[in-house]
Amino acid sequence: MHAVYPICATSGAHHQEGLVMTFTASSSSCAITESPVVVALDYHERDKALAFVDKIDPRDCRLKVGKEMFTLFGPQLVRDLQQRGFDVFLDLKFHDIPNTTARAVAAA
Repeated sequence: MHAVYPICATSGAHHQEGLVMTFTASSSSCAITESPVVVALDYHERDKALAFVDKIDPRDCRLKVGKEMFTLFGPQLVRDLQQRGFDVFLDLKFHDIPNTTARAVAAA
């Protein structure tokens, strides 16, 4: 299952609607991408998530990985998505809607 969200990113005091701030750990640099589309990956199976990702173009969207997927599959999933050319938004906030928090706890 996935969802698509248009986003607004805030960088310091500058609010830039429709831009996504990304950080690449390997290059230690921050870049701004122009796609306003973020696809939320909400999968319980890594293979299904990667099969979906392999059908979409990283130039058309960015990917959001929530705490459920990150807890289940760890940082290697993020590296795999980045190797496919995607910018990844990690949504690891602890203050979330109750069912999302409950699923993340169950995944742990």
